[in-house]
This record gives sequence, C-alpha cells and structure tokens, in this order.
Amino acid sequence: MRDYVKYAGILFAITFVTALLLGVVNNFTAPVIENFKNEKIRAAIEVVVDGNIDMATEKKYNVQGESSVQEITSYLNDKGSMVYAVKAVPVGYAGDIEMMIGINNEGMVTGVEIINMSETAGLGANAKGNTEWLAQFLGKGRDKLDSITGATITSKAVQKGVTDARVQVEKIAGGVGVE
Repeated sequence: MRDYVKYAGILFAITFVTALLLGVVNNFTAPVIENFKNEKIRAAIEVVVDGNIDMATEKKYNVQGESSVQEITSYLNDKGSMVYAVKAVPVGYAGDIEMMIGINNEGMVTGVEIINMSETAGLGANAKGNTEWLAQFLGKGRDKLDSITGATITSKAVQKGVTDARVQVEKIAGGVGVE
C-alpha cells in the first residue's frame, strides 16, 4: 500500500511541475501569438481593400442576423471612398475557413484572402493562395462560380463567405449597389 502512495505522489509531483511549466510558457507565448495573428489579419486587409487605407478612419460594425461574417470594418481609402474589410468564417469540409473579403462602396468585391484553413491537402487546401481561382470573385457576389476540382464543399464555403460579406455590407451601407 505504501508503494501506491509513493508512486501516486511522484506522478502528482511530475504532473504539477509540467502543468506549472506549461502555464509559464503560455504566459510568454500568448501575446506573441496574438500579435502574429493580428499582423496576419492586418496584412489580409491591405491585400483585399481597394487603395491605401487610412487606419485612423477605422469603424467597426455589428453583424446583423445569422451569417458566416464575424467582423465588418470600414475605412476611408486614399481615393476618398469608403471600403469594407469583412472577416468571414464559413464552414468547409474539414473545419472553419477564416477569410477576409474586401468590398468597395459600390458593393463590388475587391479582394478575397484566405487567412487560415484546415482543408484536405491537395484538394480543398488548394484554395489558399490560389490567386487565379480567388480572382473570379472580384466584382462579383452571388454569381455562379467555378469550383476547385475535388473540393466542392470548400469552394461552396468560400463562395458563401463572399456572399455573406456582400449581404452584410449591404445591410450596414444601406443598399449601396449590392445585389
């Protein structure tokens, strides 16, 4: 019986020290990870919006109704026009697809950037970084678009994210050119 108590005490000590070390490491890495994530989102915004944006004009909006859209932010660009950066997270084949969609003041898509996804390698994952395929969304929304071969669910999820983004911008911008 004493051996069981001895071994249980040793296991408890090892577990306690490991948990303590993990907590300390998390305290140091969590802010770094958060900064990296924010930089990735900032870079995606700059890719998808039309023109250079003035960060001081940033205005956040609430998402209305059920949608894959999580965040809507507007900016004034260097041309004096309002542009919208919309973060959408539709559900794909293997999980969420985190993406940023740019929409101009006429309701047209100016860019689509996939930030993070866990789709199947060689199939759905081909959507990320596939600038030729993502370019088909520019200036469009609910149109019939091409799918990636073997990745129909991923393709439909990305299209849903773009469509949801346009619908949400239409709601907050009062119907500016969005079909």
